[in-house]
Amino acid sequence: AINGKKVGISIVTAEGRSGNGGLPSPGFVRGNSNVWYNGVTTDQIYGGGFENGLADWVTSGPVTTVNNPVFAGSLAAKMGGNTGSTALLRQYTFRIPAYLSNATISYWWRMETAEAPGSASDTWRVELLENGNVISTIQTNTSAGVRDTWQQHTLDLTPYENRWVELRFTLNNNGSAPTSLFVDNVALNVTPRMLKFWAPEYKQPYQTFVQALAARYKNDSRVEFIGIGTGIWGETRATDEVDDPASQAAGLNSDLWISTVNAITDMYISAFSQGGSLTKSVLLQMAPFQFVPRERKEFSTYAAEHGVGLSLNGLFADTNVALACDRPGYDYNCAGSYDQIVQFNNQVPIGFETYGYMLPTKTEFLWGLLNGMDKKADYIRMSSFDNLVLPGGQPNTDYTNLMNWANQWIGKDLTDTPSVWVAMRDHRNPFRYGTTGDVEYTSE
Repeated sequence: AINGKKVGISIVTAEGRSGNGGLPSPGFVRGNSNVWYNGVTTDQIYGGGFENGLADWVTSGPVTTVNNPVFAGSLAAKMGGNTGSTALLRQYTFRIPAYLSNATISYWWRMETAEAPGSASDTWRVELLENGNVISTIQTNTSAGVRDTWQQHTLDLTPYENRWVELRFTLNNNGSAPTSLFVDNVALNVTPRMLKFWAPEYKQPYQTFVQALAARYKNDSRVEFIGIGTGIWGETRATDEVDDPASQAAGLNSDLWISTVNAITDMYISAFSQGGSLTKSVLLQMAPFQFVPRERKEFSTYAAEHGVGLSLNGLFADTNVALACDRPGYDYNCAGSYDQIVQFNNQVPIGFETYGYMLPTKTEFLWGLLNGMDKKADYIRMSSFDNLVLPGGQPNTDYTNLMNWANQWIGKDLTDTPSVWVAMRDHRNPFRYGTTGDVEYTSE
């Protein structure tokens, strides 16, 4: 412990599409073509066909949608058409994922102008911005360009991977006659590279890393626990859900994923054992599964039966399908998120990870702690908890006092608990609600 706090190390060898993708793994590993496969190609642009109007875009100046001319569908965006004006069409902000096979922006454009042939008085450009700064000029043109014909423009954006960016179309009507720019079918198609965690070419160097990690920390008294890193975000999922079809095409199925997680668990058991016993609490970050809940049941059971703890990275005040031994079906029975934690919490260490958005209020925070205590948690990790600190940097005692209170029972059992009591409330469904704001992204 350092300053009274327990220190743990959780391993993340890859992140999801919203993070760094496969970049956390070393380049010499990622550079082996046997270690990666192409994920699902997705379009990062919202409303690029303008069939819902301009709802997904930010505009200023003369910008609207029209039904003629269009390249495809029923609507296209029209910019300009007025002299002495500037029209802007923007999309904020979208993700160019990391570790890509391909990232291509494309759109169809058509210019109509009353300027004299050869006049370049009116200008337009397409740009990519990051944090308000132009990082790429995708296209520039003037009223002297090709008129009255739909043209497609494409550009490779792979060099701009791992960024949150803005796309901006700008039309300046500077001349004495109006120019209009029509835009349709805007797309940014990206194909990320996914790590093949089950490939021998991946597992061999990973085992070397685990052995080096153990050589450094397995007898280090400062380190309380080690979180096993298996899939993305260190957890027991090989891909984001959108990439499930690609993982299946690459040969992954439930049984192979279970055996892969178990093999990685064995790496940590071997590396962090001495004289046949683990020298450190080692926990499998087992909240998610790849295809069906049975996977979580099987690799969690395997880990616990071999002395490895279970860490559920997602502590809420309440949840659905927590205990599922009443659910029929081979892939679902006793495969709820808490089933193996409840089954093994008297035998192996139990951990939770939680975030501010999971427990956004003081009441939710209290019941989240109670939920963890009910599952006999030994460790509760707080991540991105803005509520724990006041604006001036001082601890928010509304929350830290609850943590200190709960700490009396964290890691305790009947032999050393300071007291025994019961806290009860009704189950809530939906079990949580989004914060106020854009419920499209926060509701559940």
